[in-house]
Amino acid sequence: MSWSSEKFLNKFIEREINLPVHFTDKETGNVETEIVHLKVRELPYFTKQEIATRHVSYSIAGEGKFDYAGYSKECLKQIIVEAPWGKTDDLFLLQIGDELGSALSTLIPNAFGNVSFTKNIENVKKELPDSYTPSQ
Repeated sequence: MSWSSEKFLNKFIEREINLPVHFTDKETGNVETEIVHLKVRELPYFTKQEIATRHVSYSIAGEGKFDYAGYSKECLKQIIVEAPWGKTDDLFLLQIGDELGSALSTLIPNAFGNVSFTKNIENVKKELPDSYTPSQ
């Protein structure tokens, strides 16, 4: 059996989804759900990485900062192919309420995959060489 890359390639396949949007009816106070029909596409790995990279900045002191809002907006603009509101652009995204924003946020891929930036201190200690002594 020969290896084939076909199963690993994202071919910009679009699919239709029904996105539930939960909101509180202003007249009755009841929580209701509206289904929003969208056509979406999955972001290829390096497209997602490029978007994430554009939204990371560093201070002069070397402290990293991630602009999650910018990352989210750019991802949604590329993920949502068709929507009842038309084009998903900055103007639209800056006007939506919490209900639709929360629902759309479920479409946003994790910017850094399954990477954890924190480690359990005991695991860090296990990784240190036996000869290590902390400097004071």
